[in-house]
Amino acid sequence: MPRHSPLILSVLISVVVLFPLFSQRSAGGAHAIEKALSEGDFKRADSLFTYDVAHFASTGNLDTLITYIPLAGKIGNKDAGPVQAKKKVYELINLLTHHDASGHQLLEAYEDAGEFFGSIGQDQYGYDANKEALEIAMSIPKLSPLRIARCEYNLGTYAQRLGNLGLSQKHGRNAMAIRQHQPDTPPEDMYLSANAMGALMWFGSRYDSAAIFFKQALAELEKATPNDLNRYFRPANVWNNMAAIYSVEGNTTEAIHAMEMTIVNFQKYLEGEDPKAKRVSATEGLFQAIDNLAGIYREIGDYGKGGDLLRYSYQRKLQTFEAGNPGIFISEILLGQHYQGLYEYDSASYYLKAGLEKLEQSEGGYLFWAADAYYNLAMIAENKNDNAQAAIFYKKSEALYEESYQGDYDNIYMGFLRSASVFYAKNNNYPAAIERAEKVYNYLVSIGENASLQAFYQLLNIAEINFLTHRYKEAVHYSNNALSTLRSKMQGGFTMLDSIKMEVFKPKALLINAKSSYFLKTNRDTSFLKSLATQMAEASEILQKRKVFIDDAASINILMKDHQELLDFSKQLQLELFEKSGNPSHLDALVNLHESALYSRIRARLDKQRAIRFTQLPDSIKNDEDSLKSAIAGSLQMDIPKTEQIAGYLAALNRWEAYLATLKTKYPSYYNMRYATLSRPISELQEDLSDSTTLIRYIYCDSRLLALVVDKKHKQLIPLNSDSLDENISKLLTIADEKRQLPLLYDLYRQVWEPIASKINTKRVVIIPDGILYNLSFEMLADASLKNYSELASNSLLSRHSISYHYSLFMLNQPALQQNLRSNYVGFTPGFSDELKEKYIASRITTAGPILETPFGRAFHVKDIDGYKLTFLETKSIGLMSVRNCLAAHLHSVAYSERELRQPNHALLSASCH
Repeated sequence: MPRHSPLILSVLISVVVLFPLFSQRSAGGAHAIEKALSEGDFKRADSLFTYDVAHFASTGNLDTLITYIPLAGKIGNKDAGPVQAKKKVYELINLLTHHDASGHQLLEAYEDAGEFFGSIGQDQYGYDANKEALEIAMSIPKLSPLRIARCEYNLGTYAQRLGNLGLSQKHGRNAMAIRQHQPDTPPEDMYLSANAMGALMWFGSRYDSAAIFFKQALAELEKATPNDLNRYFRPANVWNNMAAIYSVEGNTTEAIHAMEMTIVNFQKYLEGEDPKAKRVSATEGLFQAIDNLAGIYREIGDYGKGGDLLRYSYQRKLQTFEAGNPGIFISEILLGQHYQGLYEYDSASYYLKAGLEKLEQSEGGYLFWAADAYYNLAMIAENKNDNAQAAIFYKKSEALYEESYQGDYDNIYMGFLRSASVFYAKNNNYPAAIERAEKVYNYLVSIGENASLQAFYQLLNIAEINFLTHRYKEAVHYSNNALSTLRSKMQGGFTMLDSIKMEVFKPKALLINAKSSYFLKTNRDTSFLKSLATQMAEASEILQKRKVFIDDAASINILMKDHQELLDFSKQLQLELFEKSGNPSHLDALVNLHESALYSRIRARLDKQRAIRFTQLPDSIKNDEDSLKSAIAGSLQMDIPKTEQIAGYLAALNRWEAYLATLKTKYPSYYNMRYATLSRPISELQEDLSDSTTLIRYIYCDSRLLALVVDKKHKQLIPLNSDSLDENISKLLTIADEKRQLPLLYDLYRQVWEPIASKINTKRVVIIPDGILYNLSFEMLADASLKNYSELASNSLLSRHSISYHYSLFMLNQPALQQNLRSNYVGFTPGFSDELKEKYIASRITTAGPILETPFGRAFHVKDIDGYKLTFLETKSIGLMSVRNCLAAHLHSVAYSERELRQPNHALLSASCH
């Protein structure tokens, strides 16, 4: 689950954001120094600064000298970075002390120092300066308690930025207690403390209390002076924090609306004329809000929109911030999380490690950001089956979270503990797993959140731990409790998007409940299996609902990959029901389940491939669709004014959702083909087959291999022996020896063709492979034990059948795509000899390039009279895996076919790049 940054006047992404409070002072004499700095004339700026400081010190004008503290920091930072900035700032403060500055003056000096350090992302320096300010404030007789409250508030802000939430909570409570007991507390100060306390409640998962404080903060702003700070900047912070509450409770529609309000208000503030330092904070808040909006989309599985926003924010930060600003490494950690969710581990590791490297070089711990990074590195190691490294990262991450939260748990920390507990359960450490899971659930109960969405997640976590460790009775019990909690949570009225967020993990709960019941039952009659199949149908329906709101191929692939176990179990149930009852409806269900997963992936790429022409859709509507998609992508282009980009992006998304609603109503056939769930009975498929065609659909189901053989009149499901099938096909792809290949071709024939041969009565055969069978050339299968390749001419499937291939039953009746292969075309030919080359050139080739040496043997380029550019590799047997490795870096998708050359027994393997 992505981190959401509460904005408590200057926070972090994926939490709630806080910004420190300081007085605004300026000095007219500083203008020349600022001008020199803006022009890059650092030597002149330093000279002017030195002169002014000496003058004001000699005349005792200490109040003006205090206003030069930010200038000291800027000159030092431009000269040699944050360390030099700190040195120059403290030199000036020491000068004030030397000239007997009063306690009030030193208090202002340290507060100004803290504000400057925060503006350049040095939050540890900021905390240290405000700690000095508090000590001085406590020593000033009869100082207003409200000044002490300000010091405590600022310390809480910087502690939160550093990820030390326990320390932040301590300072925040101190500030709130003082302000509540002072009758003259300004509404601005009450806003600050209410917003900060809301954030602290958020970090402790006390969401009802957090919402109360955030609403109080907005109410206080209604009483405050109506300037840009109170009309735009501060409401933006609160709306960001409200979005966090809405999101974690599953109210996704409200969360997105709140994020839109955040972004709009920050943009309005940036268009104003308030001081530059506060405008820097607003820019940081805007980027954090964009990151948070990305997190909301990721939570519903829309990695496309989430990734676009994260990359946009990252590029803007690189353009806006100086090196060393924490916003940059925060973006890198968020991008690492994003790519980890996409299973793109190299990219994920790159960003996570880059972020950690910058984080560790910064002043301050940034504890929970470091914890987030190590958490994702742990998941990467686990998914790569490096359990030893994963255990190290999980342990390190947990220690950092615990140090940061100090007994509290927010949605991120709880999400981490759920992942860690599942890891321990998978590695036979039940005590460690259940201890973490029950600790979090008991915490939720103790704070009154036992009916929340987080409680559902935690009950599901306990159920999963018991399922993984074969404690099926406990798994049924806890999954039932989890589902009951979710049903209670969803009794109110919610939008479609809200229900998608709330039900993200419901399919897993239904799966664990069904599989546990399955393993507990010894006599599985059809009535029992049907009840489980009904549960799985409900789970599948939830997934289909999510697909409607996801329109990029990567997100669809992740959705299907994450729920592969659900699909496999659903297919297993339908297969057992068919075998027990013989009812053809279960065979239809099995086939449709298998096809739907594949078709979802194919359909997500149709617009990119331009593979389907929808004649029933008016050109104007299709053009509208193209324009809307282009608008979404184009709204984040860097050449658009930055104040318009995010607003344009959100508006484009709203127009897209309205377009989908129109399609569903006015153009249902197009909508069903492009976006809705499809299901076709086998009898309908048979109607599309000609009398001279047999269709063979291979299906893997629960480690079993099946062949569905269908012609115009008959349909049969035939089990096959898949023992050593992967091994045999892999050998066939890698060996080039005739004596070793021919026995494999015969063995494979007996495995995948002989059991179905008697059911095939047509010359033409359409094959839809599955799994490893996509790597098998069926034409070459031998129906007898052969001694040499020449015997394949009369003893192979190629000699008996005209074989073609397809990839989905749902696509069989689609019109063929007319492709122009005049570019991006590569051809491979086993055994293409020099002699054949000369004959081929003589017959139709107009030019031929020189012989080249390649990893696969010799090659040359030729051009025929039609202009096709071909590359032929001379080798007796080109392994398909080698070809794929060669093409992987260049071809996005490859369609393989076999055809005869001008002379017999030579096959051409061609690959075309679409």
